[in-house]
Amino acid sequence: MFLAQVALMFALWLGYGLLQWRRSQTIQQAMMEICRKRRAVYGPLLLLAGVAAMAGGFAVVQAMGGLTREGLTIVAWLVLALSGLLFVHLQTIGAAMMASLATAVTPCCSSPSCKCGVEAPKSGLPE
Repeated sequence: MFLAQVALMFALWLGYGLLQWRRSQTIQQAMMEICRKRRAVYGPLLLLAGVAAMAGGFAVVQAMGGLTREGLTIVAWLVLALSGLLFVHLQTIGAAMMASLATAVTPCCSSPSCKCGVEAPKSGLPE
């Protein structure tokens, strides 16, 4: 029973990861609307927050005695499934922020929608 529960959770997490992968272009464009400095700070923090969310899910299940001889209780399964989805989401967004730092050609603050208060450097190239 336990292996079937874990397999179902893994399939759920993998499915959400694939959905995020299909949306990667949209996510990457959204990252460019966030200031470079914020992406540099929030990206690693989101990666760590994802790990903390998953560890928190395990801690909650352990504290409530959610793992029995028969497998996970329904509540424990839901806690782990949701914390795993949160993990995947935070990892995706954090990684997208980090990747956007390496691949950005122009600073985001050249965009009128950027609210970081930092002016984009003048490149000397015609716009």
